[in-house]
Amino acid sequence: MLGLLLAALFILLNGFFVAAEFAFVKLHATQSILEARIKRKERSAIHAKMVLERLDSFLSVTQFGITLASLGLGWVGEPAVEAFIRSIIGTPATESKARHAIIAVVSFGILTLGHVLIGELVPKLVAIQRSEATALVSATPLRILHISFRPLLWVLETLGRVILKSLGLRSDVSEGALTEEEILGVLAASTQRTPKGKEKAELLARVVRFGQRTARHAMVPRVDVISLPVDTTPADALRVVQSQGYSRIPLTKKRALDEVVGYLYAKDLAGNGAAARGTSLEALRRDVLFVPETQGLLDVLRAMQTGQTHIAVVVDEYGGTSGILTLEDLLEEIVGEIRDESDEEQATVVKIDAGVFEIDPRATFDELGRLAGLTYESGEGAEPTGAAVLATLGRMPKVGDTVPVGQNGRATILTMNRRRVTRLKVEILPDEPA
Repeated sequence: MLGLLLAALFILLNGFFVAAEFAFVKLHATQSILEARIKRKERSAIHAKMVLERLDSFLSVTQFGITLASLGLGWVGEPAVEAFIRSIIGTPATESKARHAIIAVVSFGILTLGHVLIGELVPKLVAIQRSEATALVSATPLRILHISFRPLLWVLETLGRVILKSLGLRSDVSEGALTEEEILGVLAASTQRTPKGKEKAELLARVVRFGQRTARHAMVPRVDVISLPVDTTPADALRVVQSQGYSRIPLTKKRALDEVVGYLYAKDLAGNGAAARGTSLEALRRDVLFVPETQGLLDVLRAMQTGQTHIAVVVDEYGGTSGILTLEDLLEEIVGEIRDESDEEQATVVKIDAGVFEIDPRATFDELGRLAGLTYESGEGAEPTGAAVLATLGRMPKVGDTVPVGQNGRATILTMNRRRVTRLKVEILPDEPA
């Protein structure tokens, strides 16, 4: 009976270490959920935080525990189960080899079943579904074991790092943070079961991508920027504001877009009768924020918040104006196109036939992937389709030029305004038979 109790104890110990390992590995990427408990000074949460901060070291504890429990189970388990079976069926004076073999196989099967179910599978599933609760329960025992076996664990960790280094692998678990692609994959797998889930997944994916994009990806390009010379009369400026429908317009010296000196807020012009009184635009000029093309959108957003402005001028490496970026442009990167009564009706991507789309060259591979089914290499999502077409052509474009885009698309130039491509046709090609 003592042998059976020891076998059961080793199985439970194995299950404890397996559950602890899976719980902390899963919790590692979302450990912020412990912060509320830590603020309440819950001891188990504080210990769990300590484990997460040195996760690779504490994983050595769980592996050490799993190994010892498995060895102990193999040492006492099978003889104990065999003895229990013999106590039930009896032991003859002379036992045949076949009978002995059958008892050994049955004992091994029972032990294996208990080990796999109670010592591995069930704890693993519980830890995955209840990672926070499992981590809180196991944190304190793990810390005690970590302190008790520290010298031995140091030797094991050192040897492990040497082996991993010789294989060209990282030894620090914390370096294995989820990549953007892995995060997007988790979002897609966890929220795509319902229409609302798909909408949530798309919104969350846009938030993730937002942090990877730069001002160049979201800006209104220079050729589309409407500006006013700062010496324009208020009456003329008011007519431009009313005809264009913009609330903020860059102000320049003469007509040089590379010399932006501020911006005009339409409310300042029309709201207090400035145009009627003849107030100069210089008096209404507001300071504008300048950002480089390569600045991340999150940094641009913070700069706008700090400067309390809704518009920024995007400049290239030579200091020239590449375009402008508004708060609405940043918001559209997350929630999609926002149209009001002053926007043109022409959509960025329009389906004209099965697998055939007419698009604005500024539409990105990411947009074509979502709306048209274009596939592309990782990291190309923010690439404007028009830029990809020009890069592939390697020369000045002309109407009718056709080039491949992405992995399954073909783009044809439909219209141009002088040297600028204004509309493209994109065909999504069917998969070739294997």
